Amino acid sequence: MRRRALALFAILIFVLAGEIATRLPAMAATALPSCKKDPKFVASAGEIDLGETPQGTFVWSGKMNPIALDPGTYVIGVYAGSKRKDGKNGHYPYFPHGSLPNSVARPGYRMMITVTHVADADGRTYTSIPNGCIM
Repeated sequence: MRRRALALFAILIFVLAGEIATRLPAMAATALPSCKKDPKFVASAGEIDLGETPQGTFVWSGKMNPIALDPGTYVIGVYAGSKRKDGKNGHYPYFPHGSLPNSVARPGYRMMITVTHVADADGRTYTSIPNGCIM
């Protein structure tokens, strides 16, 4: 009898843990803005701009503050959900920009970018602030 109770308890814990794990990402995602609202994520050294076109294309860009920091080397990752789908890696005279079609940026996906930038003007390395939106 005691073994059966322990086995049932273990199964219940396993099921509950799975239920919680599947709901946590969805709960976290609901706190993010819609990409349709063109959210901006602003910090002292610049901003990241995300958005969604009427056709459902995910678009992203940004800028440094001051703009003189824009030229330099960028390593950018563009994520749909938890998977990297695109990116930029090179020297640019401006903050790069890009887009992902609605076949990749699907409804309900959390979209975000990560940026590491070494500015020509001061040689400093800048990294992106947390950002994201829901398609």
